[in-house]
Amino acid sequence: MTQAGPVRVLVVGDSYMPTGVFTAALAGLGDLVCVTELQIESTTAAPPRTDSERALREYVGNPADLVAAVAGHDALLVHGAPVSAEVLDAAPLRLVCCARGGPVNVDVAAASKRGIPVTNAPGRNAQAVAELTIAFALMLVRCVPYSARYLVDGGQLAENTYEGSEFIGAEAASMTLGLVGLGNVGREGGGPRPGARFHDAWATIRSGWPPSRRA
Repeated sequence: MTQAGPVRVLVVGDSYMPTGVFTAALAGLGDLVCVTELQIESTTAAPPRTDSERALREYVGNPADLVAAVAGHDALLVHGAPVSAEVLDAAPLRLVCCARGGPVNVDVAAASKRGIPVTNAPGRNAQAVAELTIAFALMLVRCVPYSARYLVDGGQLAENTYEGSEFIGAEAASMTLGLVGLGNVGREGGGPRPGARFHDAWATIRSGWPPSRRA
């Protein structure tokens, strides 16, 4: 069954992912969508009041704001906003999109009960997490946390450069980087690492995973 007119989409942004991120992506759909924006200014979560809200593992904002704004919309696009049973009942929603790896701020059970599909974005920040992990690994290899703590605690070196030898660390090529699990982040972390030539060793507990890197 087709719908007459554009799909009415409520986009709910937060401080981590403002509405502009979503509207820019939706702009390519042109007249096929009619977008309404709701920006959550708060960085905290309103205390849960219902069983559905208590079932949400993490969210930002107040579910009541979504209840008031979602009426008349076909699709709901959120990042961290709370999507409780009360929100789902406030509009004839046909789709809920959660722009994060896991829809922990959506009552998926309530949506399923109402026949509303819920989509999420697994691995959307995998590259960022992998890069940060490699950065932390290099910091440890080069003793950055230890030398920083030494300075914060008032330590200092004299004119002799060799006094700092305990903070030199080692070269990445002399060490083995172990990857436990080759999911979205693991595959990114096991990829090319300019200037950080670790030897790789990987393991995964997912049965049937086809080996694609040397062990």
